[in-house]
Amino acid sequence: MPIRVALGIVIVVLGLWPGFIRAGSLDELMTAQPGFRPLQGEVEVSADTMTRVIDLFGFRKDAGVDDSIGDYSGGHIKGGLALTRRLWVEGAIWKRGIKTPYDSGESIALQGAAQFQLTLAKGNFPALALRVSGWRDHAKEALKGSPTTISAMGVSLTADRVKVEGPSDRQGQLDLIATWATPQNHSFSWFGGGGVSDVTFNNLYATIRGCEYVVGSSSTNNLNGRLVSGDNGQCDVIDFDINRDDNAFPGPKLDIAYSSTYFQTGFNYQWFNEVWRTRAGYRFMTLDRDVDAAVARTGKMVYDTNHFVTGELGYRPFSRIGFFVRGQMMRNQFVGDVPLAYNRFSAHKFNDPYGILSVGIMGGW
Repeated sequence: MPIRVALGIVIVVLGLWPGFIRAGSLDELMTAQPGFRPLQGEVEVSADTMTRVIDLFGFRKDAGVDDSIGDYSGGHIKGGLALTRRLWVEGAIWKRGIKTPYDSGESIALQGAAQFQLTLAKGNFPALALRVSGWRDHAKEALKGSPTTISAMGVSLTADRVKVEGPSDRQGQLDLIATWATPQNHSFSWFGGGGVSDVTFNNLYATIRGCEYVVGSSSTNNLNGRLVSGDNGQCDVIDFDINRDDNAFPGPKLDIAYSSTYFQTGFNYQWFNEVWRTRAGYRFMTLDRDVDAAVARTGKMVYDTNHFVTGELGYRPFSRIGFFVRGQMMRNQFVGDVPLAYNRFSAHKFNDPYGILSVGIMGGW
């Protein structure tokens, strides 16, 4: 708890909570020295995708329905500006979509960060920077079209379809970055940090034999629902209110809303000249989530770590305009990267690796 409070205070002071919130998708490429003079910066626009055609390493798993299940489509705009030689700020907006058998899995994400360079590189000592960042993911709804059991001790409800309305997450993060640079245009960086995360939603709907109910939980031992769609004459139950003296009951917000803390560390390498830039980075993340005890009680595997590997090749044929191609691989899909997608009902889906290919244009000033 002290760690959560301390990180929360830092984020509030810097004005990033709750507007832009989360761990960044490309944290494995962080550097203590962005390399821009005051009031200079860069912006990139990218198309992000993963399909069967470009999935050379089999990161995208087919669901046995059609070849497009598991496809990723989206894009992002990301930019940064050096306010002084030591202070760097950046922001980004991401549009994500992963096709499932039931919907397009679309979400919008906003990111913001501020980074201050504490020391300059000198001899064998690296440049050090402190970075505070935040992220917010939001989706209109999330659907699960396969049978789902919501149960208490001795009582269970099997829904044909579950819909989560307005899922969102907010994360705040603090990192320390160390960068060693050489005169030959090489640099090596290490980083370590952590953050706090909260996942919320508006309503949970369950469809049972054609009757849709809004489902709630007023306590850890209660499950209730009210009919919102369907013929009253054909629906057997208009409303229900189940109470059980059972500590293992689903819990507040049915274990879809939850809080977590996480820690991450990693490193990257960069080489560049006047025309080319190459970057490669690795990041490891471990999470401690409130919801995982409930996931374990259902007999599902808890996925609380993830590994990220990212590589990039950039080419700048003009003085202020260039192009890049970037690939990112995740060991456990979007664990830690899109928290709103992880809950008691979906946790078992995060056991597969996943990859994203980005192609874009970048400009500097």
